Amino acid sequence: MKKLILSLPVIACLFVLTPSCSKKSSGGSAASSCQIITILDSSSSGNTIFNLTYNNNGKVSTIQNTSVTNPTTEVFTYSGNDILITTTGTGNVFVSSDSIVTNSAGLITFSQLVDASSDTTVYTFTYDGNNDLLKQTSQTNSGTISTSTFTYTNGDLTSSSDGTNTTTYSYTNSKPSENGDYIHIFQLFNYGGQAIKTAHLIQSLTAGSTVDNFNYTFDSSGKITSLTLTSGAVVETVSYQYQCN
Repeated sequence: MKKLILSLPVIACLFVLTPSCSKKSSGGSAASSCQIITILDSSSSGNTIFNLTYNNNGKVSTIQNTSVTNPTTEVFTYSGNDILITTTGTGNVFVSSDSIVTNSAGLITFSQLVDASSDTTVYTFTYDGNNDLLKQTSQTNSGTISTSTFTYTNGDLTSSSDGTNTTTYSYTNSKPSENGDYIHIFQLFNYGGQAIKTAHLIQSLTAGSTVDNFNYTFDSSGKITSLTLTSGAVVETVSYQYQCN
């Protein structure tokens, strides 16, 4: 599972689970007792369906990418604060393994990704006393360490920087963060867990001259049924099906 730093606009390849491109849910809402089991990703390049299963503790156990050209299966194994994610392709061919360590709040503090070429990338995540992400580092094969820093305001991530580029984020303050919003689904597919938690529903991000907008539709109980991402001429719609307790 590829790691993509959130400060980069990556909408076009957000849901492609390949090595080359690859929550806070609101407490007490109707959606908090429901789990996303199917994701339909639609864009100009076609449609891809992802099927999710969960273990008895309500944690993701598998994600199947049903792409005709590059189907993959991710298997999540949990042991205490550790998560192992193993990704295989057609014929059970190894794609990658990702070893994750989380803190007491369930947030990722360490991740080691090994791909099919045996390249190893190590990520670290540092938080403040409120469990807001302060810093992320990444290093591949003992090479140069890359660092990104993050700033929060009233429980929401409002800016991030890799030292050269800065991205700012805006939110819909009347809507709490929820399963299926951009930050939640981004982290599921690119981290395999949660490193960034926000209080509200993200509305847009701005990186230089690029502005990415996020629009949502909801059902009568407040669950997000679709997310539309617009970045210039690029439009991608992600639709969800749920299973509720």
